[in-house]
Amino acid sequence: IDAVLARQPERADHWSRRGYVLGVMNRDAEALAAYDRALSITPDDADAMYARADILLAQGDFARGFAAYEARWRVRGA
Repeated sequence: IDAVLARQPERADHWSRRGYVLGVMNRDAEALAAYDRALSITPDDADAMYARADILLAQGDFARGFAAYEARWRVRGA
């Protein structure tokens, strides 16, 4: 994913994929940074916001986590 991002850093979907992979690897700080980058490109990306919320909630950051968790209503197929 990093090689693809080096060529196309403007692709929010690639940043979200990177966030997902890092989250699965329990590298939460890096995953949050990747989701933040995705959201800086497409601020209304419900999938990235929802995934970011899951990490924040798992870390016990309930204030930011629950605020972002509202994006679940906009996730396709949820």
